[in-house]
Amino acid sequence: MNFLIASSTEDLCELLAEDPSRQLLAGGTDFMVEVNFRHRDVSEVIAIDRIEELKQWRHDGDSVLIGSCVTYREIERGALSTLIPALAQSARTIGSPQIRNTGTIGGNLATASPAGDMIPVLLALGALVNVRSRSGVRQLQVDELITGVKLIRFVRMSLLNQLRSCASVRKSF
Repeated sequence: MNFLIASSTEDLCELLAEDPSRQLLAGGTDFMVEVNFRHRDVSEVIAIDRIEELKQWRHDGDSVLIGSCVTYREIERGALSTLIPALAQSARTIGSPQIRNTGTIGGNLATASPAGDMIPVLLALGALVNVRSRSGVRQLQVDELITGVKLIRFVRMSLLNQLRSCASVRKSF
């Protein structure tokens, strides 16, 4: 397996456009299990965990923009937890501390697993997903992104760039 390292989202979009079969890797909590158990055959992997833009979040008026590489730990314990308490509560239930330290919100969505802890909360919040490719950014509802068990709707040459969630919902459920 060959590893490539993307330095920016532009770089990543180019690497995906060159070869759409390349797989993305950030936290790897589900991905590496599939590779190790030979459920996924991968020849090239692009590491995206060093792209600063994907590791950040910001409060933008009534919304919170969350980069796809923001970890569960950051959601659970950081300042983000006071803006979207329901998301923080969901993050606290995910796996072990080791999983929460490395697993990402983008990976949780991109895996589209029925066990995806963040998905119900993102659906309830009406979150939008920004999907980026070389040709631009598309915005999808979470329920438009996930089309079935472990199936997502976006072209292979795209990356799940960012989530936009309502920040005005201060109370948990």
